[in-house]
Amino acid sequence: MSAIAAEPPRSPTSSARARRSCSKGCHRWWSTCASAGCGLAVTTRSRSQVLPDVPSLAEFLPDYEASVWFGIAAPRNTPSGIVEVANRAINAGLADPSLKGRLGDLGATALPGSSAEFGALISHETEKWAKVVRATSLRPE
Repeated sequence: MSAIAAEPPRSPTSSARARRSCSKGCHRWWSTCASAGCGLAVTTRSRSQVLPDVPSLAEFLPDYEASVWFGIAAPRNTPSGIVEVANRAINAGLADPSLKGRLGDLGATALPGSSAEFGALISHETEKWAKVVRATSLRPE
């Protein structure tokens, strides 16, 4: 999940670094601050379960979505049995309440699924961002 806020959320290593002032000066943790109405919008397609009071940008710009996601991949020719075993173990881990809670604390949402669904996500995201690169004539520096 990605959020648009007065300052980008940080990955704090100490509570002193995690506390900061938002544009309204409320001096709260970034997720508390955003859920208190200080965040402008989340960039996921729908509202975040972590920040339910902060609107999605898609509510104002239909079909807008810019999410950050992470995944685990295997080499192309990995036997399907190994992929299935790994997928079940990963999904079991993502279902663990303590991991879900920790991900939520970080502003993330687990997206368990099949290897085929993950492949479809990668294909969709690759094409979506390729269109942006082509439309803007972006070039590597």
